[in-house]
Amino acid sequence: MRCIKRGKQLGFTLIELGILTIVMGVIAVFAIPAYLDLSTNVLVAAKIAKSEEVKAAFAVTLSEETDLTSYPSLTELAANVQGGLVGGPPMGVLVSIDSVGYIVPTFNDVSCVTPNDGSGGAGDIVRCVGEIS
Repeated sequence: MRCIKRGKQLGFTLIELGILTIVMGVIAVFAIPAYLDLSTNVLVAAKIAKSEEVKAAFAVTLSEETDLTSYPSLTELAANVQGGLVGGPPMGVLVSIDSVGYIVPTFNDVSCVTPNDGSGGAGDIVRCVGEIS
């Protein structure tokens, strides 16, 4: 009598495939909602970064002033921001995020209450830079 040798089986059992499907489903339940909200998070982060860029330009412009009591004008500030223009209302520095324009508001007082009016006179002096809303 000949003995038939059984070969090694390849593949997964039905139970293993079922467990894998359940695990993947649980991961999907938690992972998909987290990734759907990423575009909003990215836009918020980009707005904060652009606001901080204008604030850094404000600090650089202040440091370049020869008179320590003077503040830059809105036009001077916008010139120190890459791609920055004067825009409004409300008056401020116009920056671009993904080809969409946003205004970083500027203010005529150090407490960030009175917005610049863009008149070119005393109302055009920047004493505070706000955040993109």
